[in-house]
Amino acid sequence: MDRVNILFVEGGSRISSKLSALLLVIAVVSLLSASIIPVVAASSFFYQTYERIGNGRAYSVVQTSDDGYILLGLIQIEDYSSSWLVKTDLDGNMEWNQTYGYGSANSVIQTSNSGYVIAGTNLNDFCLVKVDEAGIIPEFPSWAILPLLFIVALVSVFYKNRLYKLIS
Repeated sequence: MDRVNILFVEGGSRISSKLSALLLVIAVVSLLSASIIPVVAASSFFYQTYERIGNGRAYSVVQTSDDGYILLGLIQIEDYSSSWLVKTDLDGNMEWNQTYGYGSANSVIQTSNSGYVIAGTNLNDFCLVKVDEAGIIPEFPSWAILPLLFIVALVSVFYKNRLYKLIS
């Protein structure tokens, strides 16, 4: 099991693990010694690890309209890779996560209706996927199924009658 380790400082910047440890040491020392070194408020940084089976990588992070974060990455198990979307709250706690098919996505934005758009590659093609605010790909609207079935039935009756007239 691989872990994706990310530290966020106000503004949503991604910082390496070694640098995050150094920043934490500086913050603790400055709190204890009451020195002149400016201290980052406790609520403006956090360190979280997000686990999933396989090797994980994070490629993109965006601060969301609710002040949380959306992370986009990749989960790889043997030869199979899947895009991984993780939604967190303001403190970096995971609210939900979703995986999407075979391929690799490397960019995410939030849409005006609080959904997300993911861009990446799927085999040799590039793809664009729109998901709702819970990371779910909207299904085909069920209200459209009945009219489509009715149209298919009418067309099949029409062609059946035409075919019957041609044969007779």
